[in-house]
Amino acid sequence: DPRTFFVAAVAIAVFIALYPSVARGHAGLHDLIDETTRRIVVHPGDARLYLTRADLYRMHGEWKRAKKDIDKARSLDKTLQEIPVASAALFADMGEHKKAIAILDRFLVTHTNHATAFALRARIREASGDALGATDDLSRLLALEPTVDRYAERARILRAVGRAQFARALEGLDEGIRRIGPVVGLEIPAIEMEIVLERWDAALSRIDRQLATSKRKERWLVRKGEVLENAGRTAEAIGAYRAALDAIEALPPRLRDTAAVAALITEIRAALARADRPSESH
Repeated sequence: DPRTFFVAAVAIAVFIALYPSVARGHAGLHDLIDETTRRIVVHPGDARLYLTRADLYRMHGEWKRAKKDIDKARSLDKTLQEIPVASAALFADMGEHKKAIAILDRFLVTHTNHATAFALRARIREASGDALGATDDLSRLLALEPTVDRYAERARILRAVGRAQFARALEGLDEGIRRIGPVVGLEIPAIEMEIVLERWDAALSRIDRQLATSKRKERWLVRKGEVLENAGRTAEAIGAYRAALDAIEALPPRLRDTAAVAALITEIRAALARADRPSESH
């Protein structure tokens, strides 16, 4: 069924539109283009198939062919919502960010719940240097589809703006934690923000919440030791590092005897030596 194929192909297209560096060399693009072309031969009046191939051509860097297919889709069915989004994605890939944003601005006036358009405009705004505009779009997107990755992305962009946005970045992460829960993907950047802001007790509280629910505690104990050490609470830091070694010792051999754990043990011992050094001078 051409409609089913369209949905599957567009799902791939959306992913690559949002994560172009991941997918530029996607080996399946050639196969998808060939398959779409075969379907167009069978269904020459299906605008969606031309639009699908346009997105695939765009991902492959064949911009002239992409534009030609977008124009063909528009001539067959100018009402398709995906046409402006596809056009904006093409202009963005061509480096014409102002044109891309203008298209999406007009589109989003009447399509206020179009998640893909908001995600695309956020990416384009960040690429064009409008970080706060990108975070505004991500906020609109999060109201529609809250996900861990998008909350973390918004916080990352705000943090990159500068210290004036650190508090807002942290508030946004806490909003995600309230809606989704204290998942690692949100708590880790939140802990990092607390540390940057030197809010040691707040960082420790977040770590303790993770320790209370995590089956593997050794890395959280190391992180706790690092925070305590940075806060100048050396004795407590040493206790956390030693607790991490105890947690590792309690692991079954299949989990303990790995290169990653060996590297962590080395890290902990170095931290203990560093933390013990001031006390030796007295």
